[in-house]
Amino acid sequence: MKSASTALRQLLSSVFAAAAALAVGIVCIGLSGFPAKASLRTMLVGAAGSSQAWAATLNEVVPLVLVALAWIVAIRAGRINIGFQGQMLGGAMCATVVGIYLPTGGSHVGLVAAVIASSLGGAVLSGLAAALAHWRGVPEIISTLLMSFMMVQVVAWAIRGPLNEPHQSLPQTSPVRSGARWPTLISETPLHYDILLSIGLACVVAWALRSTTFGWRARMSGDNPEAAQHVGINTSTVGIVAMLLSGGLAGIAGGSLVLSSLLGNLVDGVDGGFGLEGIAVALLAGNSAIACIPAAILLAGVDQGGALTEANLAVPSALVGIVQGLVIVAVAAAANLRTGVIRRTWLTIRDALPNRATVRSAREVTQ
Repeated sequence: MKSASTALRQLLSSVFAAAAALAVGIVCIGLSGFPAKASLRTMLVGAAGSSQAWAATLNEVVPLVLVALAWIVAIRAGRINIGFQGQMLGGAMCATVVGIYLPTGGSHVGLVAAVIASSLGGAVLSGLAAALAHWRGVPEIISTLLMSFMMVQVVAWAIRGPLNEPHQSLPQTSPVRSGARWPTLISETPLHYDILLSIGLACVVAWALRSTTFGWRARMSGDNPEAAQHVGINTSTVGIVAMLLSGGLAGIAGGSLVLSSLLGNLVDGVDGGFGLEGIAVALLAGNSAIACIPAAILLAGVDQGGALTEANLAVPSALVGIVQGLVIVAVAAAANLRTGVIRRTWLTIRDALPNRATVRSAREVTQ
């Protein structure tokens, strides 16, 4: 009963923070000479004013939830994975290759294979970063970020070269086969069955981190590595497994952006910026796997509503961005006051960065 009342208070505080920030943002729009009431109404309609709007919002929830889960799995084990863009691109490219070239007939075997391939594509990149950290001492926060830059160029080369659609001058691949695509959940909407996969994975991650041996070891390794080693936990192995799982989840997110898209092909910028927005979702959720679902709905609704406001009322994108930023910051601040998650995350990132002594020693070795 106590936990239920606590959860209710947390939910109400987040809702109040979001409503207050939205009100301030709308006032800013009004002071800039644009219709405040119409902007608020358009933003709400764009987020959840119709079945199409709800479907578009929930469709955006899928990659946000999956990337948020990827962040949570890594951060619980004390690992900083910020290369979700690259891992999403790796997953998207692997899913595209399997979806195009694997003969599937009329079954959904191709979809299962493409999802598995997308997971492996992301896991390979995060696993490489974990291996560099374990054997060469390269911080994951650096290697994962640099791999994202690399994957942007790899995808750009692939869709203009070996994967380019035949007889097509545009930088894109051929569409994946119909048997490898996510089926539509609600007809004539952009919502597909991958929304159920993302919710199911959120439940699995929450259960695994709370109720399994690996989850306990991951939490011990992240909260107190010295104590974990003292009780016999191999923190390096736990960290590598956590990074592999994190990259796999990000890869599935990237694959879904191809397998549930309208045309079903790989193009430039397919990641859509979800790699960074997913981290924001995780922080809004207090690094809770279940809470990242409503946090993702909030962020996706703000994105969808802001886009419609910009299109219908010609409100500048800068003003829309201010409103979106105010909502995110307000909810994050409310969550941080309750749990201190932002401060704990910052301390984890600070500890993962190389200190001055390490940099000095590395320079002396190279000289």
